[in-house]
Amino acid sequence: MSLESEGYITRKLNQTLFWQLTTEGEAGLTEGSPEFVVLKALPEEEGAAQAEVKAKVGAFVMKAGLGDAKKLGWLAIEKGTGKIVRQVSAACLCTPRADCAAVTTQTRASAEILDAGGPGRGG
Repeated sequence: MSLESEGYITRKLNQTLFWQLTTEGEAGLTEGSPEFVVLKALPEEEGAAQAEVKAKVGAFVMKAGLGDAKKLGWLAIEKGTGKIVRQVSAACLCTPRADCAAVTTQTRASAEILDAGGPGRGG
């Protein structure tokens, strides 16, 4: 016999769900998304050769960021020269970074609550 089978107690599952950044998300928070990193690697006015940008940002970031940055209209590739040129300023593209920072802040706050014994438990 148990207290539960006698009706003295009930069993209830408590779960806490929260967002946590991946390694890529952490990198996006500190450095920016791959698209943003590629954009930042370009000089403001004259643009740069694809090989030069790839050398600055690395092959993975270049592959991940170039196509999406083009789709977003952040940069273009000049016909004939193949140079990558900016279509927007990097200063106006801060929303994804702010969103990641908010997730990180909420995650850290959630971890502090859990470390303290949970909300309302007087940790």
